[in-house]
Amino acid sequence: MRLFRRSPRRPFRIDKIIIALGIFLFCFLPLVNSETKHAVRLSTWIVYWDLPSLARLSPQILSQFDSLSLFAYHFDEEGHLIPAISDLDQIRTRLPISTEGTRPKMYLTVVNDVVGKGKPRLKDPDVVHQIVSCPRKRQNHIKELVLLAKYYDGIEVDYENLHAKSRDDFSIFIRELAKVLHKKKRLLSVVVEPKTRDFFSSMGKALDYKSLGESADQIKVMLYYYHYVGGTPGPLAPSDWVSKVIAYAQENIPPEKICAVFSLHGIDWKEKKSELISLARVKEIQNKKNYLIKQPEKEASPFFQFRDDDGISHELWFEDDVSLTQKKELLLKVGISEMGLWRWGSADPSVFGLFLE
Repeated sequence: MRLFRRSPRRPFRIDKIIIALGIFLFCFLPLVNSETKHAVRLSTWIVYWDLPSLARLSPQILSQFDSLSLFAYHFDEEGHLIPAISDLDQIRTRLPISTEGTRPKMYLTVVNDVVGKGKPRLKDPDVVHQIVSCPRKRQNHIKELVLLAKYYDGIEVDYENLHAKSRDDFSIFIRELAKVLHKKKRLLSVVVEPKTRDFFSSMGKALDYKSLGESADQIKVMLYYYHYVGGTPGPLAPSDWVSKVIAYAQENIPPEKICAVFSLHGIDWKEKKSELISLARVKEIQNKKNYLIKQPEKEASPFFQFRDDDGISHELWFEDDVSLTQKKELLLKVGISEMGLWRWGSADPSVFGLFLE
């Protein structure tokens, strides 16, 4: 006995199934793909002293970045901005940007290195203080930056090692610069040195995270140099320190404006000196004699020790796939999805793939 009458069999309509499937794919598949592809919005830098690395930057790789910064302007001895190389415009136009699909935002990075007749002064705090503390010079500097932004999506200010006395004036400078750039429909990114609390010392530590975060579109927080060239051997970015730096940043900067930056470099501590070397060079040294790599779980950063052919002892700390992946996951868990890797050319392109999985 049947409770319901069987309906007459209707012809199989494959066309309706195809249409329904098409609607589903159109509406929902892009959302799934975008969430998978953009779990991390990744940034990097092209530097003027490593132009051969451009050869490894294909349109396919470039399209996966959220932003790309051209690190190419600094100061002359008079406090004016000058290009680091003469054919800067040619470099910009040579970038393999695809004409189809999305492209990364393009920033022009300006750094407070002073280059003139004598030895270059790297990360010079005086040239910045002289500008930001004088309203007339500050406005002239802003005009220079706005003019340079013409061919880019925005300007990136990377003024490091600043005096504590520059704190308030630098915040005023960033606020005024952001206002003018926004009128021109340009973005402003600011690079800041890491800290776990607010204090008023030099070496860039006095910068006001909260004020800068209110003005700029993006704050790039350097997550490296916990141990540094000239200091004692140790990890560049131990995990517990990374957590503290990001926690402080989140207390003072809108989370959507924070970009956490890791360095693709290691530091080689020798008996009498230390030096910064690229991850590519680290790998070359380690592969040469297959030195034993140690990776303390607490630090989540690897290192190895060895004696070179001259009998000089070395201790070399760096980041690898394991440590970078661990720190990436740490950031994602606390809601930070914008990350940067300093810099393109300092490591195999596969390292960047760790952040795009």
